[in-house]
Amino acid sequence: MGLGSNLGKVLFLDYNINMKEILTYKTAIGKCPFDDWFCKLDNDISELRFTFGSGYRIYFTEANDIIVILLCAGDKSKQTEDIKKAKKYLEDLIERNI
Repeated sequence: MGLGSNLGKVLFLDYNINMKEILTYKTAIGKCPFDDWFCKLDNDISELRFTFGSGYRIYFTEANDIIVILLCAGDKSKQTEDIKKAKKYLEDLIERNI
């Protein structure tokens, strides 16, 4: 049995700056579990959540259509501290005009 219409598409850049395509699974009602992993924290910072282990997070921003990883952070227990640190890294990124 094929996946047919249960596939969505996500584009990303690989390390050679070539556009790649990832196929993502969609449930019968059109929900993509992949979407549950992302959360926009404010206008500048988003987080990628992992729902296994201690609830690991990665904080990132988007600048000029490029995803910039700000902090490969800890778990849910340090979330507030990690978000503050990611915001400081973003401020540094902006100040240095990278």
